[in-house]
Amino acid sequence: MTGEAGCLIVTVVPADRRTVVPLAAAVGAVVLSAGCGGSHRLSKPQYEQRVTAMYEDVRTAFQGTTTNVPSLQALAPRVSAAQRELRKVSSELSKLEAPKEAEEPNDAIAEGLDAYADDLERLRHAALDGNAKRVRAFEAGIDENEHVKQIEEAAEELKSKGYNLGALTND
Repeated sequence: MTGEAGCLIVTVVPADRRTVVPLAAAVGAVVLSAGCGGSHRLSKPQYEQRVTAMYEDVRTAFQGTTTNVPSLQALAPRVSAAQRELRKVSSELSKLEAPKEAEEPNDAIAEGLDAYADDLERLRHAALDGNAKRVRAFEAGIDENEHVKQIEEAAEELKSKGYNLGALTND
């Protein structure tokens, strides 16, 4: 059976509730990546689910960037992996058809993630150079980083609008 824009419509009845969420996410990703549905914005629950999953990937990537490593050179590839993940999620966020009231903060988060990936280049180079002083200085300045603040402010705006984006909007 086909729906609007020639998209295939498939009805799937999951065996239990545990398969509903992953199945819905997978189907949603296939529909969005196929371009079906045109310019339909995500609903608030769909948006929350997508952004929460994306941000979890960022958190996972950053778990490997602790500066408590055997050598600073070991830190550099971990930072590179985190940069790739930030850029990937930034790109995915910027392509989302966020609900209208979430559009501006969504774009701000996407821009902030991409810019922070660029900022991490200083940390990566300091690690490659074995410069512990520069690594510590970068680490000490994270809370004051303008792009981290941009992400935090946009997430706070979404939270004030009633969005629950998991770790991104939780204190």
